[in-house]
Amino acid sequence: MNHNNRFTRPIPFSRPDALEIIAENRHMADINGVFLTFVMIPVEERLGEWRFAGVCPSLVQALHQLSLFASEVGLTTVDEEIPLQQWVRNEALEIVTNPAESWSFSGLPQHEIGPHQTILLGEGQAPYDDFAFCILEIESLDGHPFANRFPETHQPEEWSE
Repeated sequence: MNHNNRFTRPIPFSRPDALEIIAENRHMADINGVFLTFVMIPVEERLGEWRFAGVCPSLVQALHQLSLFASEVGLTTVDEEIPLQQWVRNEALEIVTNPAESWSFSGLPQHEIGPHQTILLGEGQAPYDDFAFCILEIESLDGHPFANRFPETHQPEEWSE
């Protein structure tokens, strides 16, 4: 799947490109597709688990979904649009342009996701290596395991301890 021509920048997005796209997301509203969003949430110090954040029909909605998920799961209590901008700006978070070099990417449920294109991948660096986020594009939801799956917004048991 090579949709680079639909995006005005190389994918996966770099930090400068991601910041520009987030700031000007209304220009991305016409980029439609099937986008899966994931957020790695901390369950213990320096240990996180990937959570499915939702399916979105456009890139702008996928960007928004990451922030909405963070708010719903309890990672933030601020305005829904602010977390993603803060995450991408934070130098402790690496915006990964080569998923093969990522420490977190292999933890995604690759067998369920199937063929995909990585659009945006951010992951914390030590000591924040219990947090990451990702937007993937797939061809279709027809028969896909994530077609009718709800976002996994339940808080980990470890948070109540």
